[in-house]
Amino acid sequence: MALKINTAISFIFFFCQSHLFAQTVAFDQNRNLIEFGLVNIGKTIANYRLEKASGDFSIYLKDENLNNINFFETNLGNGIRHLAWDLLDGHVVFVASGDPFQSSRKTILLGHLETGSFQKFSFNSSIMIPSKIKAIKNGVVIQISIEGGCLLEVYDFEMQSVQTVTELLGSNLRVVDMNGGEHSDVLILDEKKDFNQSLQVVSYDHQGTRVMNIKVDLPFKEKSYIQQAKLVDFGEGIRIVGTYSHKKGEWFSGYFDLLIDEEMKTHFETFRFRDFEGFYDYRKSPPKKVRKRLNKKVHLVDAVSDGQSVAMAAVFPSYDRKFIHFIQIDAEGKKVFDKSVKVYYNTSLLWSPYHFTLDEGTLYFAYRGNQNKRNPPGEKIFMLEKDAHSKDLEIRRSVVRKDKLWKIDVPNYQYWYNGKFLVYGVSRTQPSSPGKPVFIVEAIDADE
Repeated sequence: MALKINTAISFIFFFCQSHLFAQTVAFDQNRNLIEFGLVNIGKTIANYRLEKASGDFSIYLKDENLNNINFFETNLGNGIRHLAWDLLDGHVVFVASGDPFQSSRKTILLGHLETGSFQKFSFNSSIMIPSKIKAIKNGVVIQISIEGGCLLEVYDFEMQSVQTVTELLGSNLRVVDMNGGEHSDVLILDEKKDFNQSLQVVSYDHQGTRVMNIKVDLPFKEKSYIQQAKLVDFGEGIRIVGTYSHKKGEWFSGYFDLLIDEEMKTHFETFRFRDFEGFYDYRKSPPKKVRKRLNKKVHLVDAVSDGQSVAMAAVFPSYDRKFIHFIQIDAEGKKVFDKSVKVYYNTSLLWSPYHFTLDEGTLYFAYRGNQNKRNPPGEKIFMLEKDAHSKDLEIRRSVVRKDKLWKIDVPNYQYWYNGKFLVYGVSRTQPSSPGKPVFIVEAIDADE
């Protein structure tokens, strides 16, 4: 079946992208929006296309060689404003939201990527545009963060019913992260009037029933405040990592790592800014007076895990401090290494396309950046890992140049497997198909 694409005589394209769901939206001068995205589980990938006005949705499943092996299409309803997706155990869940001022209906697609089979559900929702969705066993959790906590809707695929969770509403509660899996784990930062803080993890099953509620007071050795926190998938138990400061609201003081094991025992470590080895590698003038100001606005980019260790990445979001700082922590909560890597981009890395991941102990970071004499054209992949024998940190950079990828204005990246990345996006107008946005996906290898 052919993909249906609306055409016109002349088009002007505008591109935007989302780190969260890795989507690209192209629209013409008549404001006909078309959204493209890529999903991958293992070696199986799928690229999808949504015409937002009509709601026509199509998805192509591809094999390891990026050849099409299956196809599915449906209609999600007119006037789709927002599309989010998540993965779990070989399945993908899409949640489509229409114009909240015209309809409260949401449409869910539950698909199996290997077989290409899809089911469609719809329900009335009290959440206009979700902040986040997470797939769980037999259901999906839809979250919206509001001032004073958050509201959850849990859709049960077995009963085809929805439950609304309101117990996370509170003036002193701030939802900082949410994970999926067997249950949905919601990470809450409780900020009390006396400025004391505590973390709380609340879990819900596919029926919206609370199955766990853990409150944790972080045992900092000195007065500290949590800046950012994230849940990471790490086998059994719960692992929370993030950044903290000694002054509330500013001055990054380091990272923290908290593990709650199966016996509900907590293991807590901090990694102080003053002890980092690689934070100043790319500073031209390192006097202490200047260095003290460098940690004032450090922002946690992401935290990832391969089940054996955890890695975090942080940046200083300014125009003239263009580096990214990595730290890797092992299963016992001990630092493996920390290192800064010089990166080149026009504005802030927070608004630039990149991908950060950890696979079998090797840390990968992919991005394109801007062009200058120190940043050659092409896709860059950094690999950082400790040598098994010498214990020295090895840093390798690959620059991959493919003519096909230079047709993409704003590239997106997803880690695939064995050091391979998928680079994808919408191309500039091509002579072979004038006026049509063309979706491109290409694999690159860190060893190229």
